[in-house]
Amino acid sequence: MAALKPSENGWFPAKATKEQCQWVKVPGAEHVSLEILKGVPLIVMPAFAADFHAYVEPLRDADSAARTETNKVPTSNHLNATGMDLNWNGKDGKTFRYGISKERAYPGEESRNLDELLDFYEGMIYCGGGWDIQDWMHFQMGYDTYNNPRVQDFIRRKIRPDGFSTFRRGGETSSPARKLVVPADGGTTWVDVSEYQGSAIDGDKYPYEVFSFRTNSGDREDKFGVENAKRAKQLLDSGKLQLVVPYYFFRPGQANCDLHREILERAGLFNHPRTVTMVDIEGDNGSVVGDNSWEINDEISRIGKWYGNSRRVIGYYNSNADAGLWNTRNNINLVVPQYYRTPGDISSIKDAKVRAEAIAHQYTDRGNVGQWEPVDLNWSPYTVRELLGLFGIEEQKGLFMYLTKEEELAIRDKILGYDSLGRKWPSRALFADSAGGVDDTVGMLLNSDGNIWDVLVIIGALAGVTEHRNRIQRLANGEGPNGKNPNAVQIAQELLRFIQGSDDNA
Repeated sequence: MAALKPSENGWFPAKATKEQCQWVKVPGAEHVSLEILKGVPLIVMPAFAADFHAYVEPLRDADSAARTETNKVPTSNHLNATGMDLNWNGKDGKTFRYGISKERAYPGEESRNLDELLDFYEGMIYCGGGWDIQDWMHFQMGYDTYNNPRVQDFIRRKIRPDGFSTFRRGGETSSPARKLVVPADGGTTWVDVSEYQGSAIDGDKYPYEVFSFRTNSGDREDKFGVENAKRAKQLLDSGKLQLVVPYYFFRPGQANCDLHREILERAGLFNHPRTVTMVDIEGDNGSVVGDNSWEINDEISRIGKWYGNSRRVIGYYNSNADAGLWNTRNNINLVVPQYYRTPGDISSIKDAKVRAEAIAHQYTDRGNVGQWEPVDLNWSPYTVRELLGLFGIEEQKGLFMYLTKEEELAIRDKILGYDSLGRKWPSRALFADSAGGVDDTVGMLLNSDGNIWDVLVIIGALAGVTEHRNRIQRLANGEGPNGKNPNAVQIAQELLRFIQGSDDNA
């Protein structure tokens, strides 16, 4: 039997099937769709197309494509969807970019931008303009990129979680090395709960540092959604929890992420720096059907913008039971269910892309965790700190932040000279409301920073400092990071009236 041959750029298979490829919208140019080979091409090629659109010339869907069923060149990279043609009719919509000079294909600044862009991609993308017969519309996975670990290294360094590259954009890409979800020692375990568990979290009984709970199912609020959120915030602030994953069950055309946000805001948990939203995609006995990719991805994009960090949105997806509900996913991390297996054994998941996107495994729905039985148990190969890095949540750097809770308690008690009140720092304020413990170390530092800054702003505003008055005016207008907090807005409005009254009486 003759050996299988690769396509011209060295990629296998030489001709891909529809099942081996996936349609994807170009980031920032969602009107343009390309059918690309699954795997790293599905990450690198759309990112390049997005950069071409932003910095060379705007893309058109009518003359941009990747995979083709047939081609007169038997080794064409279009046959396996590792090559794409972008705007083959040129900027004017008329000049065919095959067989012409670079100067005609990309006049002036376009040529310089394209050169800079190709240099940035370090050979991950090759332009057909380098061939003997110049093909300036053609861009493909570079030579010697098939099964080459340097491609993953490039993605880690230069492709952001939102699908864009860092070319002229910047953006945080640092994250722990990607881990496969396979059985292993260590890792992190947590539960996810809803009203079906019959009670909200009890911090004295909960044994893990990560906690996940449901806020709503479409338009319907979970019975314990607000209470779980309130208690989760308390446990985060006390240091008992390190990460909370509130989630909502997606139902087409319903409130979904908007109700999710409202519930978290009501509890004071929305956009807490140690939270990650999970979108639960399930068929629910046939009540959710069809490919809902557009609506799901739109909600995910909105949540990422609310957080200012797209990595803080993940998905829950059972591709075996609910194949077809979410066909197009934009580089999102997944929790995947496969019950009654060793934690990490997701080998029964048929979709290889889903296995690659998985960061955690829901391995049973019959767990027993103190107050709840049965309950879903999840496991991830990442440590808690690695999960925080994966989600782009920065560890606070400071004297106490990298200590374990036990180490912090020991240091605190040694400084005070006695077993501190409820393991909290007592207040030294003249107008303290209580002689008991006030807060833990992190809380005291954060509160001190906030209170001192607020006092300085108020004193500066009373003294006539324009910059500080503008800060109070901004909050009074409902703007700024605390503009959605009605109590904060009311305080700012009262301050503004007092300051203006003082000015009038001066």
